Amino acid sequence: MSKIIERTPLENFDIRVSQRSGATRRLIQRPLLNSEGVLQGPRSGKSEAVARDFLNAQKGLQGLSSSQASSPYLVLEQEFRTGNGGLTHLVFRESYDGIPVFGGQTQVHVLDDGSILRANLPRFAGGPKTGISHKITAVNAMRVAEDALGGSAIKASSAGRSPQATELTEDYYKDLPSPTQIYFPFDEYSELAWDLYVPDLDDGNVFHVIMSSEDGSLLYSRNLTVDTEPEGTAFRAPRSLSGSDAGVPNPDLDARTVESFTGYPATGGDCPAPIYSGGTDCWATFHGSPFNSYFTVGNNVFSGEDYNGDGVAFTSCSDPSGHLDFPFTNEWEVSGTFPPDSCAAITNIFYWTNVAHGWFYALGFDEAAGNFQEDNFGRGGLQSDRVTAKAHNLLNNATFVTLPDGSNPIMQMCLFDSARRADSAFDPDVIVHEYGHGVTNRLVGGASNANAISNAQSGAMGEGWSDTFAFSLMDDPVMGEYVTGNSTIGIRSHSYDNSPWTYGQFGNISQITLNGGFPVGLPEVHDDGEIWAASLYDVREMMASTDPTNRKDNFEKLLITSLALTPSNPSMLGARDAILLAADLSGSGTTSCDVWGPFADRGFGYSAQLNHVQSGSPNDAALSLYEAFDVPLTCHGYVLLPGPTVFSDDMVGSCQLSCQTQNHD
Repeated sequence: MSKIIERTPLENFDIRVSQRSGATRRLIQRPLLNSEGVLQGPRSGKSEAVARDFLNAQKGLQGLSSSQASSPYLVLEQEFRTGNGGLTHLVFRESYDGIPVFGGQTQVHVLDDGSILRANLPRFAGGPKTGISHKITAVNAMRVAEDALGGSAIKASSAGRSPQATELTEDYYKDLPSPTQIYFPFDEYSELAWDLYVPDLDDGNVFHVIMSSEDGSLLYSRNLTVDTEPEGTAFRAPRSLSGSDAGVPNPDLDARTVESFTGYPATGGDCPAPIYSGGTDCWATFHGSPFNSYFTVGNNVFSGEDYNGDGVAFTSCSDPSGHLDFPFTNEWEVSGTFPPDSCAAITNIFYWTNVAHGWFYALGFDEAAGNFQEDNFGRGGLQSDRVTAKAHNLLNNATFVTLPDGSNPIMQMCLFDSARRADSAFDPDVIVHEYGHGVTNRLVGGASNANAISNAQSGAMGEGWSDTFAFSLMDDPVMGEYVTGNSTIGIRSHSYDNSPWTYGQFGNISQITLNGGFPVGLPEVHDDGEIWAASLYDVREMMASTDPTNRKDNFEKLLITSLALTPSNPSMLGARDAILLAADLSGSGTTSCDVWGPFADRGFGYSAQLNHVQSGSPNDAALSLYEAFDVPLTCHGYVLLPGPTVFSDDMVGSCQLSCQTQNHD
């Protein structure tokens, strides 16, 4: 059987959607916003009721009947708050007879006075397809998917839970969601299908597969893998925040120190509120008889080694006294062997993943927002989803698999031997970058939607957001200097304080040469992600002028709020708009006009546009675009007067907009 995943130039974002008429159009969200104010003025009542009234008024845009605008067809899936501006985010999901619709998330953002700030609306699917028989069981569907992924030794078997959910007994599936029923949307109907998460043991990937329960045909597939008083010894986080010189802690710069495993940013004592309720057992967990030891296992992360990559022989490190202090000899760099440093690497991953959890929590990525915790302490969201962090099971890569809220994500920190021999377990840039993929995938489009960052532009932003998290936490513009041994530009083409890229160069940074020596640009998420991260770096630096003391914290909170406002599958312009909205709500002294400046300097100006080659395609799939460097009139910008406008693209550099007449305000 041929592979069900089609390979495309979009590395790590391999997607296939059924070509039946109407399938792709139903997966597109339509953002609604008012550039001059709110969508709807103040209303009294709870946020959910206000949002439902608004959706009922907009039912024509979504193809809804009045009854479908209410429960049980539109189920409230998530409700959380971010930022200092009194903003509540609600995520609803379309369902029929209690079975959800794939991609059916509707987002409504409500201010404390009941005003509707923004909404991201899908067009609703037709009703369930009738007159068919469901011949394919969950186990059979999984076997077909397994065979299509290369015929690995995995063989699904069922322990059975209900007609709508099947528990798989195979060890390989223990960290993945069980198969459940789902409706897949088409123009005229919705087809009942199986929602599957399928591991590929050959390369550690996890695929999200939607398979028809009528005939076993593939409706959708995507590779979810994205290329992060006990104490322990680690490279302290971060150097610039601990009184040291700037730079990212790693074996090239520092000696390891004994660090408290009782929470970040606390340095000792009780676990910091509000993340924990007190005590000292907030990171590493003590396991009683027969172990009687502290392990690199806790509420936020299970860190261990999966050398065989099979998910079965997954071992953590432990110490009965709680002193997770293991020798570090740097054997991988010295001699190309790593077993002597395994527990040192596992402990460093454990430490930094917990640091990332605490840092993001303080910024607003908490339980209700869909964060990663085994126990949510009754604070909302779905629990049982701490990060499974693995060391040493791949080479020259690092990955993060984000599964829906309530399922454990998988982070893999790997060995590098390309630029130099280095273990990414000791590069906090890489650890925070990978963890950041989980944050953006949970916040953009809702915590249960693992497919909201999946095409060229959103995929590039996923990489750019993750780089931004790393350089902002570390306060250092170079990304991945340890794994490359390059302290000037790290793993990217430039340091972010010296990047030349603008929006018009999207799809042109990565190039191939055709026969005859003709260069052609191709989208590549890491290269194009540098454009987005460089823009965010400029926004961060701009915020220093409005509040130099708090610029770091203000920028990071602004970024988290903007992610919750961002629609599924956004273009870079759509994500820009979410940041502009968040700026006016931030209370930090930074306004949207302030933010327009650095965005315009990077080509994301007011007149920048997408050029959809195919009508009805998602915004983030647009490969043709026009950059512009203007700001709105309301921010003292200028008007482009009617007249000849020339677009030129030499297929090598950026697409330039040349206006023959301009009127400066």
